[in-house]
Amino acid sequence: MTEQRHQALVGLLTRLSRAQTEREAYHEVARALAFLTAVARVSLAIVCPDGVSIEVIALSGCVADLPQGKILPLEGTAVDKAIKLSRSYAWK
Repeated sequence: MTEQRHQALVGLLTRLSRAQTEREAYHEVARALAFLTAVARVSLAIVCPDGVSIEVIALSGCVADLPQGKILPLEGTAVDKAIKLSRSYAWK
């Protein structure tokens, strides 16, 4: 692990410890993932209790078309793909 990545993770842990809400913590994770993976956009989502939709819980990057809190169908999303692959998934 590079010193820069290490410092980014230490910074993330510090910001997480200061987060006042779960939403703030999710946002910090999204920001850190965008930096650590060098991607333009990160969207974190959870599967809703209905099992067929997801809620976007945190965003980082160009996100004007996908507001936080938006409910979307699960099928065909990167979350759906990650579940099927049983691992994280980067949409390309």
